[in-house]
Amino acid sequence: MIFMKSILKLLTIILLPILGFSQAKEYKDFNKLYFCSNLNKPDNIPLESYNTLISKLTQIASNYGFGGTADCSSRFYITCSINIISKEITSTAPSNIIIKTSVLFSIGDNVENVVYSSFSKELNGIGQSEVKAYNNLISKINASEKGISNFIETAKIKIINYFDANCESIIKTANNLKAQGKYDEAIFELTKVPDISVACYENALNAVERIYQEKIDRECLVTLRRVNSIWSAFPNVDGARAASEIINQISPFSSCEPDLTLLLSEIKNKLTEDQSKDFELNIKKYNDAIELKREALRIDEEDRKRQSAIKRNEIKSEYALKKAELESEGGVINKIKKLKLVLWGENESSYLKEKGKTTPRN
Repeated sequence: MIFMKSILKLLTIILLPILGFSQAKEYKDFNKLYFCSNLNKPDNIPLESYNTLISKLTQIASNYGFGGTADCSSRFYITCSINIISKEITSTAPSNIIIKTSVLFSIGDNVENVVYSSFSKELNGIGQSEVKAYNNLISKINASEKGISNFIETAKIKIINYFDANCESIIKTANNLKAQGKYDEAIFELTKVPDISVACYENALNAVERIYQEKIDRECLVTLRRVNSIWSAFPNVDGARAASEIINQISPFSSCEPDLTLLLSEIKNKLTEDQSKDFELNIKKYNDAIELKREALRIDEEDRKRQSAIKRNEIKSEYALKKAELESEGGVINKIKKLKLVLWGENESSYLKEKGKTTPRN
């Protein structure tokens, strides 16, 4: 278990200088189940209390490991509505406002437009102003109480059941998009499958790898032809500079990468020492990606050898324990597949920002 965690940690460290911290953090969270805090601004709640309520919803989701933010692109959301039962002002000095309400919590799906779980309870708030009364009411929402715990667990189970039942249809839709050459749309559909739906998640990740490979292989051939054409027409420093501007678009996992490596060697040999250094600097991102690929493959191979050694040495009890522990966390997923998904996310960031937006609903 510790070994597996160290691999994932190492891959993250390797990714940071190439993708940048914010992008690495954003794309490593693909397929995570997030309940974004989602709340339409109600007319009957002061703005200050509205912000406090948003924070409370985020706290509830975070307490159970499903925390997103108030502004994220997850399809799943947690929200609540506060319905006023009564409001009165006391005759004491100073006077207080007493608010009696019914609070309804919901977890839903922006894509399917369904509510997976709900939980309601009556809460009272008191304060010398409306804001203080509402804040007092919101402070009484206990993120750890059994009702909320059951509410979260019910949503989790229903989401798992939904994806288990619809997994074949989701993958079929992605394959149809791939057949039309809509690779990014296909991959995006598959990244909607949350990792808590273990079987569907693994099947979706396998499909992502196949589609991603076809996408980068096709793109690589097109890009390689462009680079060859430029270099054939201008076999000099200008041609090398022009070629370097498009080389970084090629994935290190594409099947034509070896051909590109030969071409890069040919270009470099034609340049002077100073020109060669400039050329290497211009394609540094691509060279870093190649090193990343080699390191990831090395780590993955070491992991495979270790697992084989455990089986050969018949350390059955240890192997069974570690396997059960890993499976309880979602199964052993090939780290290379995850890495390819990260690289796809880096190259398609603008597409994701557009497609990842969902329309909040209460």
